Amino acid sequence: MSVVIAPIVIEPLVASNPGEREALHRVRGELTFATAAAAHATGVAVLAGRRSNGTSPEQVVILDCASVTEADSAGLAVLLDWRREALQRGIALRYQNLPAAIAQLARISGVETLLTAD
Repeated sequence: MSVVIAPIVIEPLVASNPGEREALHRVRGELTFATAAAAHATGVAVLAGRRSNGTSPEQVVILDCASVTEADSAGLAVLLDWRREALQRGIALRYQNLPAAIAQLARISGVETLLTAD
């Protein structure tokens, strides 16, 4: 099931269910100031669907950002907040194919390791 709160879409790339340890999703659309609130809500909804039950191994969510069409500093803030939300839920969050703009902003801001660490 895809989670859509326009204009950002996060959809599973591999069929999975909450009982499986790892889930791969594609992020499509813009991660900008104009879309930050909707993007944040979309990511939180995906993470809520992967909630750790405390007895199973840690859940892993991989977000492939190759289909992000535009990104700015607000997009970086969204990715960092998704990471915080994941940590609070006992979920390891990994990003793949970060947009160049976000990777550069993260590097300049000194938060690159927060986007690349488990």
